[in-house]
Amino acid sequence: MTNISLSAANNGSRLLQELLESSKNLPTQSSEFDSIQLGVNEIKKRAHNLRRNKDKNPNYTKAHYLLAGSGASIDYIESELKSIESQLPQYLDSSNLPVISNDFDAYLDSKKDECILAAIERSLALAAKDYDNYVNQNISIDWKSKRDDVIKSFGISLPNNNNTNSNSNTTGTNILNEVDENANANTNDDANDTNSLQYKKLKKGDSSSLWKKKSNHLNNVLSTADFQDLTPLNPKLINVNDFSSRDKFEKNALYIYQFNNFRQSNKNYPLANCFMDITSAATDAKSKQINEVWKILNNFIKVNNITDNINLSNDNNYINNTISFRKKLLLSSKKYLESQFFDHVNNIFNKNLQINSNENGLPTNINKIKSFLNSQHIKKNLKNINITLINDVPIWPLIFYLLRAGCYTDALEVLESNKSVFKKIDQNFLTYFRKFVSLNNENKKLSKDLENKIQIEFNQFIRNSIDVDPYKYAVYKIIGRCDLTKKNIPRITIGIEDWLWLHLTYINEDNNDLVNDPVYQRYTLADLQKTIIQSGAGHFNTVNNPLYLQTLVLTGLYELAVQQAYTINEIDAVHLAIGFAYYALLRFSSNQGSSNLLITKNSQKQTEINFSRLLGYYTRSFRFSETRASVEYLLLICLRKDKHQIEIAHEALRELVLETREFSMLLGDINSDGTALPGRIEERKELLYLQNEKEYLDKIAEKAAIKADEEGRIYDSLLLYQLSEKHDTVISIVNKLLADLLSNIDIYTSLNDQALKENGEAQPIDIARNLSEIYKLSPEKISTKNRNILDMLLGILDIRQNFIENKWKLCLKLIEDLNIFPLNCSNNNDLNYARKKAQEFNELDENIAKNISNLLLITMTCVSEFIYQLSNSSYIDPAKEAKLFELNEMSKNCMIYAGMVQYKMPRETYSKLISLESINM
Repeated sequence: MTNISLSAANNGSRLLQELLESSKNLPTQSSEFDSIQLGVNEIKKRAHNLRRNKDKNPNYTKAHYLLAGSGASIDYIESELKSIESQLPQYLDSSNLPVISNDFDAYLDSKKDECILAAIERSLALAAKDYDNYVNQNISIDWKSKRDDVIKSFGISLPNNNNTNSNSNTTGTNILNEVDENANANTNDDANDTNSLQYKKLKKGDSSSLWKKKSNHLNNVLSTADFQDLTPLNPKLINVNDFSSRDKFEKNALYIYQFNNFRQSNKNYPLANCFMDITSAATDAKSKQINEVWKILNNFIKVNNITDNINLSNDNNYINNTISFRKKLLLSSKKYLESQFFDHVNNIFNKNLQINSNENGLPTNINKIKSFLNSQHIKKNLKNINITLINDVPIWPLIFYLLRAGCYTDALEVLESNKSVFKKIDQNFLTYFRKFVSLNNENKKLSKDLENKIQIEFNQFIRNSIDVDPYKYAVYKIIGRCDLTKKNIPRITIGIEDWLWLHLTYINEDNNDLVNDPVYQRYTLADLQKTIIQSGAGHFNTVNNPLYLQTLVLTGLYELAVQQAYTINEIDAVHLAIGFAYYALLRFSSNQGSSNLLITKNSQKQTEINFSRLLGYYTRSFRFSETRASVEYLLLICLRKDKHQIEIAHEALRELVLETREFSMLLGDINSDGTALPGRIEERKELLYLQNEKEYLDKIAEKAAIKADEEGRIYDSLLLYQLSEKHDTVISIVNKLLADLLSNIDIYTSLNDQALKENGEAQPIDIARNLSEIYKLSPEKISTKNRNILDMLLGILDIRQNFIENKWKLCLKLIEDLNIFPLNCSNNNDLNYARKKAQEFNELDENIAKNISNLLLITMTCVSEFIYQLSNSSYIDPAKEAKLFELNEMSKNCMIYAGMVQYKMPRETYSKLISLESINM
């Protein structure tokens, strides 16, 4: 070994030290770069590569000898390098380390992989987001609501839930089955007709998700949202276990069904009388109010000679607007109150019949009123006031209560029998009273001359008198409408009914008098209505005798009466509204169906009711269990012939069809022989003002189909178009469904696969084949274009089935018969013919065009398989070579055509075709 001097070693150490110091002043190779932050996965990868690429022979002996020959001490240099390396972290930042070019390449490769993975993740995330958005836009399943519905269907009440009402039941048999044999026939036909296209081929397998409704200007008729201006006192759905509620619901629904039958036959129907019978068994005070309201309505009909004529409800005029109506209302309301009071007097008389007979004699009206005056309550009141007695009879109370009971002639009889006495104390009163009793006008109003005279006498002798008999004061006010600035009777305790009767007697609805009367003498029905509304229910309702509802009806506030009835019982309120609407007593809201308010005000500040929304809301709990009954109620939306109401009724019925999906029951069905079975709506088309079947199909069935199509309910829309006899549209939809199925499923997947059938994906195939057979018998119902497209798609379907069965030759024959692209050009210029077919691609229907790529792949695969079979056959024959040549020509023609239309097909299709062609070469 060569000896190295100590000075040489020291010199080498010094040089290395100087080199190290000077290197600190040099710019680093990567000074312009930031440090590279590697992820955990990349560090693991780098470590693995370093372990794998570690030098198996780290001893460089040749270098050792070379340095030793130059006078360098290897041991010393090694120790120096180690000491330098240990000091590096103290003053050399890792960012200044030299960067090897291989690190950049590895880093870029890593970033590329990460970007690809990130792009895939983003694509998946976007796809998931798009799907979620689609679901949110089209499907709404409120699981809490569904849970509540299930609970309610078993009759279990929900605590602290104000969103339900006592109106109907969600379960039970159809209440109209027993009386509707025609409907039963339709239902039985549906069950027995094994060839029914609708239920076997369209409805089967369809989703039962609750699809969101696409709203329009007539929306919300069937909304289940509560009315914002109503708070029912005892909200609960009809419970099947609650016999009384269920019984009431069924009786009402049956009367509505009969009512519609009579309307359809243009016959009269005693609707008010029927509903009165249902409520006659009420026992509690609040429910008795409803029965009294029906009595009031019946009384209005009888007093004013109004027959239950359907023509009344067909008149769009709101009769409450007329003066004659208001006069009739005043007359009927006074007669009702008088009759009610007389019944009360009779009850008191009959309770003490033996005593009254002995004291008063015969049971005349006068004696009955005398008996009433002797009752404990009235006798007590008479003791505290100054009463005029004639022959020990309180004469003015007797006359007042005879008037109150409507016994005008009996009151005159009392006056006539005491004529001599009256001439002394009130000499002119008998004249006034005779004239008053003889009047036949609706308001029993004296002539202007007599009225002025009696008012003068009243002002002079009675008005300010301290000791005047208060009942005399009251009689004068009734007869002569005296001093209407003070409408109450002083010192007399009267009930709410008496107060209302007095105010009704004060009212004057004669236009001529209103113009001539001074302001303080004017008192109209509108003034009384305003007073009642301002007073509110609290002033008229007592614990044992609530009268606010009756007061509203007696004064013509029918819309508010329905609102008040709603707080008692929803079923009664709805049918009360129907009764009022039938007699044209309700003013319908101008924005019916689009508001969640039951009561609204129009531009003239008049009260209106949202009648259509009320009916739609009422059906919310029995639409599925009692669909026929729902139809009967929704038909009442157009109870009065009004264009806007008719449109709302049509829209509500279309919504019912789509929501319940009872297509056969509501719209009808088609037998296997093509004969049509009418549905419930078609049977009632006259009540919807649909003149003929065509108008029914256009306005109900077709529009329902269009809406279902817009909501993405393809199979529902298909069935509805079929029912609306839009046969060409049906074929268009089927063509699209079948084309999408053929283009989206891989060519190597059998369309008879059991999995496809179980999940419903193969459903368009069965529908298309069935429709093809049906329309072969009636080809004129569909266009030639759609018929040809359907035939071509079914041809492609057969091709795919033969392809799965490896019938290559038959596949090529069927493809050639389609004549879509140049398969066999033996008699044509190959290039020109291929160009012509490529130009025809733009003219192909979309449903055919989207399947061209799969057809090309099937063709090339069949050609390849055919060539492979011939090439591997052992025999040699000229025909074999000719066939191979023909197959190669087919392959070439396909590729020429594919090359001309490659940008109109998926990218991977052309790549697959090239691969298949390379196999053939």
